[in-house]
Order: sequence, then structure tokens, then C-alpha cells
Amino acid sequence: MAYRDDLAALEARHAALSADVEARERERDHAALLIAEARARADDEARLREAIAGGLTRRRRSGAIIAAAIASVALVIGVTVAALHHSRASHMERALDTFSVYVDEVCACSDAACSTRVVDELTAWATNENVKDFDKQVPDEADMKRAAALSQRFTACMQRLQAPLDGAN
Repeated sequence: MAYRDDLAALEARHAALSADVEARERERDHAALLIAEARARADDEARLREAIAGGLTRRRRSGAIIAAAIASVALVIGVTVAALHHSRASHMERALDTFSVYVDEVCACSDAACSTRVVDELTAWATNENVKDFDKQVPDEADMKRAAALSQRFTACMQRLQAPLDGAN
């Protein structure tokens, strides 16, 4: 009869171990679920921190603003050099009028692709100005103020076109 008691004890031990294994598997699966949720939260928090910091949007905007600033500086330099090259009054007025047209085009743009096209045209125009044999004449203060005002308006329009990117990310 001892045999049957040993057998019953082993069967009971097996049943207890099986129940223990099932409980451990449930704990393991629950821990895996908690890990997946924690990773998802960490990823969401990282994306949120990136969005708060500006992330890609800030880099895009910074790039566009830098491009606009470079174009504006190139334009002012081009206008100044061009003014030194030709007769100051007529050439300076033509250069500022041309720049004003580019500023109006940028401000009329409704997307970044349009502004990029206009900036490329503006840069080509500013660099293609004839800069050989320029005179010692300097633009007067009124022309420089007009150029600065146009540059500020140009930069403001470029920033406006980049603002929708904030909502995209």
C-alpha cells in the first residue's frame, strides 16, 4: 500500500508543479505586457520631448531662415556692389525695385516649395549682377533703409511659410 501512497504523492507533486508552472507563465506573460507598455510610453515621451523641443520642425525652420538670411545678405551685398558699379541713382533704384518684386513673390507664396524657387531665383539674380569695375560711390542712407526694410519683410514672409511645419510634427 505504500506504493499507492507514493504514487499519489508524486501525482500530487506533479499537479502542484504544473500549477506553479502555469502561474509562472502567467507572471512572465504579464511582465512581457508591462515591458511592451513601458517601451511604448518611453517612445511616446521621446516623441513628445522632440516635438516640444521643436525637433525636425525647428531644424527645417532654422534652415529656411538661414537660407533667407543668406539670400538677404547676398542681395544687400549685390545691391551695394551693383550700386557701386553703375550710376548710383538709376541702378540702385532698379536693383531695389527688382528685390521688391522678389519680396512680393515670396510673400505671395503659399508653400515652402514656392519660396525655395523664389529664393533660388533671387540668389541667381544677386550673384549675376555685374560686379566688375565698380566705382567708389556708396548707396545713401535712404537706399540702405529701403534695402533693410525689404530684407526684413522677406525674412518675415519666409518665417510665415515655415510656421505650418510646427503643426506637421
